[in-house]
Amino acid sequence: SKIGDEATIDGISRPVLYASLNWAEHLGKAEFSGDLLEALQVLLRERILFWFELLCYVRAFDSVASNSIINAINWISRRISVRMIFY
Repeated sequence: SKIGDEATIDGISRPVLYASLNWAEHLGKAEFSGDLLEALQVLLRERILFWFELLCYVRAFDSVASNSIINAINWISRRISVRMIFY
């Protein structure tokens, strides 16, 4: 990817890129809440392909996707069965 001092990187805003690369790290540090669980459900049910596409586009899929999903599963499993998030 072409990372410079521009407001966007390959047409993606810096805040969107940062969020896409780092959301799971922040989630892992957060206290469990229903609102966060709901946001995670939306991501996994409705937006995961867009997230995967963005990671591929910026050539970060291999280094980010699996670790992020593992962090999310670990966060969820502190409180509830992981199966519940997909139903």
